Amino acid sequence: MKNAARAVFQNNELLRYLDSAGIDRVAQMATRRSYDHGATIFAEGDPADAIYGIIAGQVHISARTSTHDEIFLDAYGSGRIFGLISGIDGLLRCATARAAPAAEVFVICRDQFLRLI
Repeated sequence: MKNAARAVFQNNELLRYLDSAGIDRVAQMATRRSYDHGATIFAEGDPADAIYGIIAGQVHISARTSTHDEIFLDAYGSGRIFGLISGIDGLLRCATARAAPAAEVFVICRDQFLRLI
């Protein structure tokens, strides 16, 4: 797990500036979760209690319009971090993340992450 999280952090625009020891400390907090096709990882309006990184698979990000239509925003593949901004600012999630087709991710608890940084 640590190596998978470490590789993702080193490719992230914000976290890649951590030194090796810093990346290791963050990676040690990561836990692995698997999601089946279509499973919701987090939904728009949920509390931002974690940061996620994709180990394998793909995650689709969508949001609702003012008329409640769902619009596709982006697809993230292996090696990407998502939920980082909400995970830092603590505001409610502004989008929904779903596994598509399936995804294996690591999760880092927001509280642990903030204590470290």
